[in-house]
Amino acid sequence: MNDQRRSPRQRSRFQSFVRVLKGDAYIDCVVRDISEMGARLGFSNPPSISGAVELHIPAKGEIIQANVVWIENCECGVSFGAKYDAEKAAKRCCGSLHSSSRWVEKIADWVFRNG
Repeated sequence: MNDQRRSPRQRSRFQSFVRVLKGDAYIDCVVRDISEMGARLGFSNPPSISGAVELHIPAKGEIIQANVVWIENCECGVSFGAKYDAEKAAKRCCGSLHSSSRWVEKIADWVFRNG
């Protein structure tokens, strides 16, 4: 099969999670490969997700707005929208970092509302 992607993907194994915006649910995943335009995600079970999601990659300090493009068994492909550096967003909003995961959720919500 001829790969028609606009940007090359790099293999990865980032432990991550997806925040499903409808219903405010969180699902653990692994980023299997990634590019500037999107990623292939692996899940322990077939994911029940669609539409807009946030991809959180703690190892890179990134929160990425994404859209689910395809789902096949325990994998899905997402295309990227806006990408935010979690530390920069936190400093912009509150001036310092804290370790609470709930705090990170609030920061992400603020960033997506205020850009």
